[in-house]
Amino acid sequence: MTEPTTLVRRRYRRTRAEYCWTGRKVEAFLRNLIETVSVTKAARSVGMSRQSAYRLRERSGHAFAELWDQCLALGRERRWLSAR
Repeated sequence: MTEPTTLVRRRYRRTRAEYCWTGRKVEAFLRNLIETVSVTKAARSVGMSRQSAYRLRERSGHAFAELWDQCLALGRERRWLSAR
């Protein structure tokens, strides 16, 4: 009788760029924030979580928080104009 073969799963290692906010991810996040007007959807679109987006906002300071708010306002305005 032959022994059953054991399937060995390789553990996938994420690179730092995959689990950290990079400049490109932040730019894409903000563009998607305008399009979706949803922090959750915008964060997921760049492979990050809503919670990490809010942590980024908290640690990045006032200028980034203002930019975030402006992106949301622009997205809401676009939706309002397209609904008319």
